[in-house]
Amino acid sequence: MKAQIEKQLQEISKLAVKLEVIVEEKLDNEFAGILQKWADATNYDMLQKEDLRRLRVCSRFCSCYGMEAVYYLEACEAKLYYVSKIDYDENNFKYERGVDFKTLQIYDKISIIRSLKDVFEKYIEDLNYYIETIKKLEE
Repeated sequence: MKAQIEKQLQEISKLAVKLEVIVEEKLDNEFAGILQKWADATNYDMLQKEDLRRLRVCSRFCSCYGMEAVYYLEACEAKLYYVSKIDYDENNFKYERGVDFKTLQIYDKISIIRSLKDVFEKYIEDLNYYIETIKKLEE
């Protein structure tokens, strides 16, 4: 019995090391690169205003606080933020907090990274909508 438990603990140790390396390489470093590219791509005055300023990337229910948090990016900043869903919906950002992506739970990291493709696509659609709407005004 003792030998079996020791073998299991060794396997857990190996997997923990492997997981740590993969999380750092595939999630933390990848997200840091995406954040910097986001900041560079949105470094324009117009994108730092109005509804283009913030890009909601994920929501999560925080059972310890009894509230739903919204994670989002701000234009021209390589930083992840969060605020309560109620504050986000009411445009009340005085309680926003910066988030160190590396400190998030693995599930949250995966959820945020998986959401990026869709939220960036929606952001592109919004930009195109504004461009087309303004062009139509000229006609």
